[in-house]
Amino acid sequence: MIPAIRFRLASLREAHRPLFWVLFTGELIASTGRFMVYPFFAIYVHERLGASLTTVGLLIAGSSLTGLLAQSVAGPLVDRFGRRGVLVVTLALDIAGLVAFAFANSLAMMAVLMLVFGLVGGIPSLAIGTMVADVTPSPRRQEAYGLLRIATNAGAAVGPAVGGFVAGVSYFWAFIIAATATLVYLLLIIFRTTETRPLVEATLEGDQASLGYGHLLRDGPFLAFCGASILMSLAYAIPWVLLSVHLKTNYRIPENMFGFLVTINALMVVFFQFPIARWLARFPKMPVMVAAALFYALGAGSIAFFDRYLLFVLSMVVITVGELLASPTASAYVADVAPLDMRGRYMAAFFLTWGIAFGVGPVLGGWLNDTFGPAAMWQGAMAFGLVSALAFLALGGLVRAIQPSAPAASEPIE
Repeated sequence: MIPAIRFRLASLREAHRPLFWVLFTGELIASTGRFMVYPFFAIYVHERLGASLTTVGLLIAGSSLTGLLAQSVAGPLVDRFGRRGVLVVTLALDIAGLVAFAFANSLAMMAVLMLVFGLVGGIPSLAIGTMVADVTPSPRRQEAYGLLRIATNAGAAVGPAVGGFVAGVSYFWAFIIAATATLVYLLLIIFRTTETRPLVEATLEGDQASLGYGHLLRDGPFLAFCGASILMSLAYAIPWVLLSVHLKTNYRIPENMFGFLVTINALMVVFFQFPIARWLARFPKMPVMVAAALFYALGAGSIAFFDRYLLFVLSMVVITVGELLASPTASAYVADVAPLDMRGRYMAAFFLTWGIAFGVGPVLGGWLNDTFGPAAMWQGAMAFGLVSALAFLALGGLVRAIQPSAPAASEPIE
């Protein structure tokens, strides 16, 4: 752990601190396993199972779209029945899915598994994000989400580098190791956490008090924010899913070299996310999102003009700057605007924006590549980023940016 990092969640009760650090530790372990296999799904399906790039995009899209259905149901369940139980069940299903992937030996079997895996893949992050909102005061949420992202990306820094070599020898063992890491996380949740759902009376009658989304669907500014987030996420999803295939197919850059690109992304998050999140807390959120979208557009669009590995590294650095700005800011915004008894549903709606982007983006990117050539794929991603920047700029006049209160005195991590 970086000694300079000081956890400033001054209002966080002492009883909740162990829970936060269990989440931190579990994310570190599980993300290391996940990122041993996630960046190489496209290569595995394309190269080992003989699928076209369009088919790869369709399979990933199907997985993401089934996740939309699951998260729309999980949000109300997290609000009504609690975060911990949902997390335990979905982590167990996640483990089963990773083990099943290790034995997939046909395109049909992989298609079924990816659809099933999509049903549970994003729900743990939804439950964890809601738990962090439960135990973190509003002025400190950007820092809290930034710190949690350090854990995820520390694992992502190690996972792809190791996974690139392991997958190059045996995808079977890459999946088994990922499942084992997730099992460790599950055991930590079972034995070291408690429920965090606030015990509150429903503040509105009808929809909000039920398991429905009626109140959220009438929240125009929030829906506009989600729409802009979908556009921005498309600029991120296309390079994240398809860059590995682009590099190997067009430039013969192997898995382990792409793995180092992902590692660079993760290391930037590990070393810079917390101080950047802490610095961003003083600014209105919509201008930050505009800047993030512009970095996504520039990073994705630049890939169309590059043909050397070091230049692709530069593209990844630019995309990562956008990620450092966008991720904690967007999560903190959602936590701030959500009614207390609807946090799970608001978080679910925001997570759906990523599901939509990762469902549609790879299909659009694969189609652009197969129809017009590789450059069109990256130019399309750049266009999505630019349009999203304009959308967030327009939202600046519609959505009241939440002003942070004066920071409390720094307090070291214990």
